[in-house]
Amino acid sequence: MLDKLKRFGYERAYDILKTKGADCPQCHVPLNLPPRLPEGAGILSCEPCGWRGELMSLMNVLGSEPEVHVQPSSSKIVRKEEQDGSVVWLMPAKKMPNALLLFGLVWSGFVGFMLLMMLGGESVAIPMLLFMIPFVAVGVGMLYFGIRKMLMESLLVVHASEVCLIQKVFGKVKQKTLKRGSKIYVERYVAYSQNEQPVYGLHLHTPNGEELKFGSRLSRDEVGWMLTQLREELSEPVDAQAPQASAPGYAGAALLEDQAPLEEIEHKALTLKALPSGGFQLMVKNKLGLMFLLIGLTFTMIMSLFVFADSLGIENADPVPAFLAVIFYMVGIGLMIVGWGRLGRIKYVEFTDYAVKIHHTKFGNARGYQEYSKSDFDQCQMSHSGSVNNQPRYQVSLLGEHHKVKLLHFETIQHASQVEAWVQQWLG
Repeated sequence: MLDKLKRFGYERAYDILKTKGADCPQCHVPLNLPPRLPEGAGILSCEPCGWRGELMSLMNVLGSEPEVHVQPSSSKIVRKEEQDGSVVWLMPAKKMPNALLLFGLVWSGFVGFMLLMMLGGESVAIPMLLFMIPFVAVGVGMLYFGIRKMLMESLLVVHASEVCLIQKVFGKVKQKTLKRGSKIYVERYVAYSQNEQPVYGLHLHTPNGEELKFGSRLSRDEVGWMLTQLREELSEPVDAQAPQASAPGYAGAALLEDQAPLEEIEHKALTLKALPSGGFQLMVKNKLGLMFLLIGLTFTMIMSLFVFADSLGIENADPVPAFLAVIFYMVGIGLMIVGWGRLGRIKYVEFTDYAVKIHHTKFGNARGYQEYSKSDFDQCQMSHSGSVNNQPRYQVSLLGEHHKVKLLHFETIQHASQVEAWVQQWLG
C-alpha cells in the first residue's frame, strides 16, 4: 500500500514537471521527458551528458534558484587570480551566530534544566534518564555543527590540473582534491532544510564518483554566484566531454565511455577494477559492522551502570525493573551480534565472459561462494534504497527470470550509475 501511494505521489510530481519543463542541471539542455514516469524511484536521465538524478531532487532545485552573474554586495568572498593561472576563492568564517547554533542553545538549555530537575529529586528515575540520552545527543550535535558552521574558513583553488578545497576549523585543516582529467560537473544541491526552506550548497563531481561538497553556510545569492563562477572556470564543450548515449534513455553508456580508460576505481568501501584477463571485479566492504558493534557495546555498558548502581556506589538510584533490564540487554547484545556478523565482511563479484562469481570473506577467510551463468541474467536495475542528509542512496541488482543478485546497497547515484554502466556493457 505504501509503495502504491509513493508511486502515486511520484506520478503527480512528474505531471507537474512535464508541464513546467526542465533543463539538465549539468549541461543545461532541455530534458527529453518520456510520456510516462520511468519505473523505480523516478530516476531521470539526460542523453547528451549522461546525467542521472531522482525526480524529487530535480524538482527541488531546477527553476527555483537562478544563477547570479554579479557578486552580491554583502558578500565577503575574496576572488584572486594567481600568476600561475589558478583562481582562488576565500570564503571567510561568518563569526556570527546561526540558526542551528541558537536552536542548539535553546534545546540544550531546556534538556539541561529537565536533567537537573530529575537529578535534584529525592530519587533518580533510571528509565527517564535513559529516555533523555537521545535528546542530549541531539543538543550536543546541533551545538557542534552550529559552532563549526560559524568558525569554518574555506579556500577553493582551481588549478589547471585539479580543484582543491581546503577547510579550517578548530585549528584542523582538511584538504580534498578533484583531478581535472575528466569533466567536472558543478551543481547546486539541497544540504538541509531550515524552517521548511531548502538550504543550498555546491556540489562538484566527476563521472567516476569523486566529489566535493561545500558552501552550505553561504547565502543563496553567494551560492548562485559561485555556481556561475565555477561553471565558467571549469566549462568545456559538452561534445568533447560527454559522449552521446548509445540508445534513448540509456545514460549508462555515456558514463562507461568516461570511465573505460581507467584500470581501477576506488572510493572508500567500493572498488571497481578491470581484470587483466578480461572482465572486471567489484569489491564491496561492509560499512555497518563496526557501527552496530560500538552502539551495542555502548548501550550494554550504560545499562550495566544503572543495573549495578548500588555496587558501584551511585546514590539515589532507583533499581531498574528486571523485565526492563532484560529488554535493554537483549537490544544491546542483539546489536553487538549483528555488528560482529557484519564486521570484516567483504564481497568480491567477478564478471567474466561467461559467468559471474561471488566470493564472500570475513577477515580474509572464505565464508561463501556462488557462481551463475551470464545467461541467467538479462538486466541490471538501479533502485532507490534510502537517503542521507537529503541525498538519495541507491542499490544495484542483477536480475534474471529465476535469480536476483544484489551487487551493492546504499551508495551515491554516481557510484551506483558507474557500476550499473559496467554491468550493462557486460550484459551486452
